[in-house]
Amino acid sequence: KRDAARNGDARWEVTRGDDDAFFGEGEGLQAEEEAAALYEEQAQRARARKQAKAEAREAALAPQHDDESDEDLDGKRAVGYDIAKNKGLTRSRKKIDRNARAKNREKFRRAVIKRKGQVRNVMAKPAGEYGGEATGIKKNVSHSRRFAT
Repeated sequence: KRDAARNGDARWEVTRGDDDAFFGEGEGLQAEEEAAALYEEQAQRARARKQAKAEAREAALAPQHDDESDEDLDGKRAVGYDIAKNKGLTRSRKKIDRNARAKNREKFRRAVIKRKGQVRNVMAKPAGEYGGEATGIKKNVSHSRRFAT
């Protein structure tokens, strides 16, 4: 590029004062001032943001409980949750015990399982021809029948 500029190639020539030609006379200075003003404005916003953050941090670290805020106009404190609910000392309950619908559903499920161990399922009568015993024939079981006399 340098050699081309030395040999007189107009494409590579760099002239002084191109900024003035681009911005017009004196506008280059004005653009620099605007850029400086914009930079200063951004810096000021950043400082304000940092200061607000610092104040918020200090407020968070300050004591949360003020004695004056609890007092009503009479000078008496508001009643707390524990006193208002008046539950006293209660034992801790299982999660299932807290929901009556779910507890009864679980009780029924358990009762069905127990009942299946005691009673056989009702089998429908076979329709049509005899097809043998559904559960198979057990050689060591005999079912006695009384004859009508």
